[in-house]
Amino acid sequence: MLGGEGPRVSQIGACEMNAMATTQRLLIIDDSESIHPLIRARLNDFGIDSISAYNGIQGIEMASQMQPDLILLDVNMPDMNGFEVIKALKDCQETFNIPVIFLTGADDRDDKVTGLDMGAVDYITKPFEPVELRARVTAGLRTKKLLDLLTTEAEIDGLTGLHNRRFFDRRIKAELAACARYGRPVGLLLFDVDRFKQINDNHGHPMGDRVIQRIGTVLLESCRNTDLPCRYGGDEFVVLMTETSGSKICQAGHRVYDFIVHDEELSTMVRSQPVTISLGGASASSHRRLSPEQLVQLADNALYRAKEHGRNTCRFDEQDDDSSQRHRQTGVA
Repeated sequence: MLGGEGPRVSQIGACEMNAMATTQRLLIIDDSESIHPLIRARLNDFGIDSISAYNGIQGIEMASQMQPDLILLDVNMPDMNGFEVIKALKDCQETFNIPVIFLTGADDRDDKVTGLDMGAVDYITKPFEPVELRARVTAGLRTKKLLDLLTTEAEIDGLTGLHNRRFFDRRIKAELAACARYGRPVGLLLFDVDRFKQINDNHGHPMGDRVIQRIGTVLLESCRNTDLPCRYGGDEFVVLMTETSGSKICQAGHRVYDFIVHDEELSTMVRSQPVTISLGGASASSHRRLSPEQLVQLADNALYRAKEHGRNTCRFDEQDDDSSQRHRQTGVA
């Protein structure tokens, strides 16, 4: 419960670190077709995946869709120049953090200053020297990799390897916006460990940490690839689920519950006290539009009812159908 009682190897290990090791992608936006193969040839030995756009509008679309790690952007293009393109990129949340290096003419001092003021990280003068091109591009990619790593670490729970509350808060807003716009249902599970304070008090905080770590691992095993399990704080966990409502959220909740309370390692971890959870669930849909705060509150209300029914059970928001699933008996600790 909110304010109540009281890993896939890990998401950073299995997902983000793999992503960091993959080939980085460079988007070249330049109306001169001859410049593209020239740049690719100069960077060929660096294992960089280069993609090309030949005008500003195409470049903006490709940046949003393909999420490159770095953009080389020509200043002087017809229809939409480089300054207009970078303004559009920096005004869009999806492309705001992609570093941009301007390609400018040899004497365009004002263009260089303007580009840097608008958010470019560097510039390369045309005609460029191969050594300078490589150095500036690799420096830009290195900076992006470090920024990605810092962002990832800021959104990962250090104890479980799950995403944390900060990441969850950002994702639930995006998923509910998609629900409102496209009618895609969103489900939410919220659970905590029954009598977790007693585990800490009777067996010490290191044992409590072991319990939390193991629950994080088992939770990942119980979730689909499309689910987003997070540590919400303390002994509380959430699972954000797309395309899930009604009876499906009930089924998913019982699956998570069963995985955790029947886990052999958890069942023997704490002497004299079985590790159990109480779980609540709720969902939003095109017919029931909810804010993030409303959806979390509904799931928390359901969790509170699970506590009232003796803990070690699941309850779901009354608007979610399939009463047989909703009230399936699970057991009482």
